[in-house]
Amino acid sequence: MKVTFSILCHNYGRFLAQAIKSTLVQAHPGFDTETIVIDDGSSDETPEVCREFENAITTIRGPNRGFGHSLTQAVTAASGDYVFLLDADDYLANDKLKVFAPSLQTGAGIVWDRQFVFHASEKDTEPIVQHGGNTSTLAIKRKWALSLLPVENEMAFHVMARAGHGKELATAHTYYRLHENSMTNRHCPEKWYEYLAGVSFRLADRVAELSTAQSPSAVWLKPETANKIAQDIRANGDFCELEVNLLRHRRMQACKSAYRMLMHAMGGKQGVSVFHLKQLARALCGRANFRSS
Repeated sequence: MKVTFSILCHNYGRFLAQAIKSTLVQAHPGFDTETIVIDDGSSDETPEVCREFENAITTIRGPNRGFGHSLTQAVTAASGDYVFLLDADDYLANDKLKVFAPSLQTGAGIVWDRQFVFHASEKDTEPIVQHGGNTSTLAIKRKWALSLLPVENEMAFHVMARAGHGKELATAHTYYRLHENSMTNRHCPEKWYEYLAGVSFRLADRVAELSTAQSPSAVWLKPETANKIAQDIRANGDFCELEVNLLRHRRMQACKSAYRMLMHAMGGKQGVSVFHLKQLARALCGRANFRSS
């Protein structure tokens, strides 16, 4: 079996060498590996760092087109059966491939681990172990992932888990770095939830399309399951819109978002849960989770 480590980089040159080295040490009997760096138009030292490893990696450099384009390229440019995704400001534990190997050999569509979260400015602080699911914790089955392209973020690949083809590992083998320029640094919650709502609705439309598609790469997704998953994802988009409306003190609009969320959840694979009812209560009370910035 062959795996590809696809590193996504935009102006993370100062972290890139550590990310690359963490992929080059990965080894396990029966597995071949390759490392690709997707340089999304970096204007820092990224090209120089890539040249230092030019005999060990493949670099794909183009103009800055955003995270979604880089993530899509990370899959299309890979030649492995599985693609390990890695943001350039994160890095992998030396044994990540070894730990993931049994799950990959079962044919899972998506596998993810937990992560050690640490702040770049706090060198003496012990990392905190948190649940994964974000880009750097994922390994995805390339053949199946192709049917979901193009993508905007890693949320699309979790459709494979929603369809019953996912595996979450109970241990951490990814190091997730927090810093002032990381995507986790959410300075404006309204904008972030607006972004997630848009991504959710577009992804739901894409999954609904797959219910009628005849693509060989989408054999993993049954039409009736696709429609239910699309409803679940729309419910997530409604939740994000609800949050935006509460942050902007628009209680009536928040209640409408909550109603749509419940309707979509009722038609979804997961159904209405306690979470959805709590969000309805928050909408009725006009209580946001975050302060408006």
